[in-house]
Formats: sequence, structure tokens, C-alpha cells
Amino acid sequence: MNVAERVNPVQGNAYNMFTFLKESLADKLTQLIQLPVCIENDTRSMAFAELIKGQCKGLKDAIFVNVCWGIGIGIIIDGKLYYGKSGYSGEFGHMTAYNNNIICHCGKIGCIETEVSGRALKRKLIEKIKEGKTSILSERVLKKNEDLSLQDILDAIAKEDVLSLATLQRIADELGKQLAGVINIFNPEMLVIGGEMSVTGDYLTLPVKMGIKKFSLNIMNEDSMIVTSSLKGLAGITGACLMARYRLLNENIDK
Repeated sequence: MNVAERVNPVQGNAYNMFTFLKESLADKLTQLIQLPVCIENDTRSMAFAELIKGQCKGLKDAIFVNVCWGIGIGIIIDGKLYYGKSGYSGEFGHMTAYNNNIICHCGKIGCIETEVSGRALKRKLIEKIKEGKTSILSERVLKKNEDLSLQDILDAIAKEDVLSLATLQRIADELGKQLAGVINIFNPEMLVIGGEMSVTGDYLTLPVKMGIKKFSLNIMNEDSMIVTSSLKGLAGITGACLMARYRLLNENIDK
């Protein structure tokens, strides 16, 4: 089972949801459905799918970026997933990068997610609409007072709504700037952009590539291929299936 945010896959605990449980989430689910259950961080599971069946197949060092409502990275080092001490690696979105006084959903201020994520895309687009900019979503925001979903915005982008596209591009530029640091630190063979927002294709990927090229060291970014996930919306479920098989065949998780 894929779970967002902090997950300890060895103990089967999720630390941002189901915190009222006395036992671990994995143990509780096992009891309820009478089948063995293991849990994994959703982004790391997607990275595993790319390693086994997707863009990273055959590579040793790669980074998977899950760009969705939030943002996280899955780290592959020497052909294996990197977990960190307790399985919390990859919380890229919660690095403090901005002096914007915006409170992130994690409770901290100025996280990358506050400017680069689906949440940020929604906030920035609604702000522009309320400032008088025109979008095919304007009536829903101003007259119907509807709460937009990320899918609503992605649908508008697919219809080439100019304001939605411009807002996405600004976020993509900033994402490239922040990922330049990841390139400089890890020097990966490949950086894969996946998650819900990756369906926008080149609208997201091209500005990200330019941001990485602009802000990372040239000798480093020339080493790294920047690609979009080949598994797209199937990355999560594919990763969950592959991870379940891996856990079945391996008593301990390699770290």
C-alpha cells in the first residue's frame, strides 16, 4: 500500500495519517483484510517502478521527482532505493527555500512546496483570477465560488488555457531552479519527472530543464538526462505491485 509523507516501511508505520492507531498501519490492515500488508512511501514506490519497469531500468544512480499536490523525490543509489535511517528520505518539498511567510501543510514556513507544487499552482492561479486575469476557470472561482481541484487545473492546461499555462510555467521555472541543487548533490544519470502534474508534458518539463541548466553546474547537468515518466499514472500501482513482490521474496529491506 502506497502512503504519502513520512513512512517507516520496516515497522509499517505512517507518521502523518492514521496516527490514532495503537498498532502499526501495516499490522492493522493485515488484521482487517486477513492478508499480509506492507506499506511504502508513494514517491519511493513510484521510483521503484521506474527502476524496474520504467525510464531508470538498467541505471545505477537516478532521481525520481513526484510532482503532484505536494512534491517529493525517490532516490536510487547504486541500483537500490535509498531509505535513510528510518525510511524518511526524499522529503525534498519540505526543504526551506523561501522567505515568503507562507505556512506549509507540514507546519513549517517557506518550504519548497509553498511555491512549487499542485497546492502552489492552485493558490497562484486563484490569486491571478481574483486580480482580474482571465481564465476558463474564472467563472467557477468568481461567480460560483467553487473550490478548484488539481485535476480542474490540469484539464484547463490540456485545453491550453493561457493563464493556467503561464502559472504552470512559473512554477516549472522555480522547480528547475530547486532541482539544480539536487543535480549538484547527487550527480544522477537520470532525473525522471513524474506524478500527476507530469501529464502536462513539455509544458512542465521544458522549463524545468532550462532551470536546471541555468542553476546547476554545467559539468553536472551534462551528465544527467531529464525525462518524463514513461509509466505516467500507472507508476504508483506498478510500484506497489513490484514492491509487494520484492518484500515477499526478501525478508529484509535492503538499505
